[in-house]
Amino acid sequence: MRDSGAETSRARRVLEIAVCALVIGCASTGDRAGETGTSAGDPAPDGFGGWVTYPEGEWGQAWAVSGRGVTGVVPRGVAKPDCTGVEDESLLYVGDLLANPGSFVSTLDGALDQAAYHPLAASDFRLTGERAGGVIGLLQTTAGRRARFVLTWDVRPRLHDLVVYDAETGDVALRFEIPMPLAPHALVNLDPGEPGGFDLLFGPAPDGRLLLAAGENAALSFPLDSLCAE
Repeated sequence: MRDSGAETSRARRVLEIAVCALVIGCASTGDRAGETGTSAGDPAPDGFGGWVTYPEGEWGQAWAVSGRGVTGVVPRGVAKPDCTGVEDESLLYVGDLLANPGSFVSTLDGALDQAAYHPLAASDFRLTGERAGGVIGLLQTTAGRRARFVLTWDVRPRLHDLVVYDAETGDVALRFEIPMPLAPHALVNLDPGEPGGFDLLFGPAPDGRLLLAAGENAALSFPLDSLCAE
């Protein structure tokens, strides 16, 4: 009997390569090879596990956020990708699109709460499966690595298909195929061995709102519109 989950994962990876080939400013060949491998970068077989901590009694000290969006240098003349045949637009966010999404689409930067999530999710991004109806998140870590994920948020936020790219080579450094729900007071650090700071925080801001936010030396952006909107 075939493992339907494995078949779906392999199919998604093949689709990602096909989409990547259509995107101007696509990531390097090494990146694409990492995407299709059976494993890539630092192992994460059980999901986020050790990449998230929940400090007890120290949340006020932990709440240091940047308020910044993801930015970078994009060569002149680079255009939005062709969405023909694209079913999962999160896969378009590689290369220049991942480095500086604000050059291609309007973004909400720095943090997101559930009240802002719902109208954003109505933007009808081309997302499939359990991620349908979610939004796309783009992250720059404290070590300068780029990452993307799909966010769904009902009772609590869940990060799906998070991929982290190496800052130097553009190769895949981390891939998490198991969705992760975040409970309040979560600190996410995606830079192994990086001593200071966290990349994502989820919990109560000083005004009491539950926010998903970029850490003090990180950056976070959410596209406000679908790249494939007609």
